Amino acid sequence: MTQLSDRLKSLHGEMSEKGEESMDWGEVDTKLMSLIGEGVEQFVQQTGQNMDMSPDTSVPESMGDLTEEHKALFQGIKRLIYARRNMTAASQCNRTQQGLDDEVRDSSAGGHSDAPDQEESGDEDEASAVKNSADETESATEKSDTEDMQDAKKPKTAETESASVQGSV
Repeated sequence: MTQLSDRLKSLHGEMSEKGEESMDWGEVDTKLMSLIGEGVEQFVQQTGQNMDMSPDTSVPESMGDLTEEHKALFQGIKRLIYARRNMTAASQCNRTQQGLDDEVRDSSAGGHSDAPDQEESGDEDEASAVKNSADETESATEKSDTEDMQDAKKPKTAETESASVQGSV
């Protein structure tokens, strides 16, 4: 178990030294999978218990009494699995973002866009129609608010109150 701990510390130091930008994440993933695999193998050999690949770090009661060392190994492996999943998700997110950035650069540099120009002008017309509709709604709301304020200034009688209730329903 000490070897696994030393290798993990070495990997962490290497990652800190290189920095995120110059890190070969494929290599890191390979090393993490190797550490996880060896850790699981050690755990199974030493305890006779199986381990799933979920990131849940709580030791199930079904495993019985484990030594503190084996509990720490179990939890360490689970944390590596969790870290690897997050790293993989972040890497995919970064690749997607890079792809989007490249597309934006290509289209702004006169590259070919996937969407024809006619659709773009259609989007502008639709956006303009939505804006006009919102302006009309806002204008109607302002009138309604003004009318409500004027009604509030008038003295209320049973007849006017009844009319305003009917008007609002």
